[in-house]
Amino acid sequence: MKIRTVFIFFVGVLVVLPRFAAGQEVLEINCGDPYDSSGVGPYNHYDPMLVREIELVVTHHFTPYMEEMAINGSTLRRAVIQEERVGGLALVAGNLDYTLRAIPNHARALYAMGVWQLRERDKDMQGFLSAQADGGFKSAECYFKRAIMFAPEDAQVRVAYAIFRHKQGRLDLAEEQYLEAISLVPNNPEAHYSIGLLYVDMEDFDSARKHAWRAYELGYPLPGLRNALQRRGVWREPPPRETGEPAP
Repeated sequence: MKIRTVFIFFVGVLVVLPRFAAGQEVLEINCGDPYDSSGVGPYNHYDPMLVREIELVVTHHFTPYMEEMAINGSTLRRAVIQEERVGGLALVAGNLDYTLRAIPNHARALYAMGVWQLRERDKDMQGFLSAQADGGFKSAECYFKRAIMFAPEDAQVRVAYAIFRHKQGRLDLAEEQYLEAISLVPNNPEAHYSIGLLYVDMEDFDSARKHAWRAYELGYPLPGLRNALQRRGVWREPPPRETGEPAP
C-alpha cells in the first residue's frame, strides 16, 4: 500500500521548541509487539478502510488538549486548571500510549510523546523513570521503533523520529532518519527543510544550503532555514538550471 505523505507536518518545531540535553536516552529490552491485537487495533494511520476506527481513537484519546499538554506543558492557566481537573500529565501519557498502541504510525502522536518525554526527562530523569514504571508506558524510543517495524515505508514516521533525535542532541541518528525519509519520499519538502536545519547545527553548510534549495523549490513556506544560513553568512540563491535538470 502506498503511504500518503502529509507535508508541512511539524511546522517550525525545530525553530520554536527548545532542544534538550544530549544523551538522555531510555533503553528497554522489550519494546512490545506493534502487531499485538489483544486491544484496539493495530490500525495503519493511512488505511482508507479504517477511517472510522481511527477517528474514534483520535477523538477520545488524541484530543487537541492532549496534544497541547504533551508539547507545551502547563504553560497556560487554562491548561493548568484543565490538567488538575482531568488528572495531570500521567493521563496525557496514558492517552498517548493508548493512541500509539492502537495506531502505531500516528506521526503526530509519536512526536507529542517524544517531546513530552524529553521534557520530563530533562526535568527529573529518576522521577520520569519512576512514573514510567508506575504508568506502564514505553520509552519514546520504543514507540518510534515499533512504528518503523509496523510501517517501514511511512516517511512521516521517519521525519518525526529524526526531529526527536535532533532535539535529543543525537545528530548522527537524526541524519540517518532524515535521509531514510528522503529516500522513501524524495519530494517531501518538510524532510529537506528539517535536514537542512540539522546540517546547520552540524555546521555542514554546503549540505544545508542544498537541502534548503530543494525544500523551497518544492514549496516549503517557512523562511527559518534560509534565515539561519543568512545569519551565518553562507546563504546564496540556487544556481540557474535548465528545465528538466535535476536539482542540485
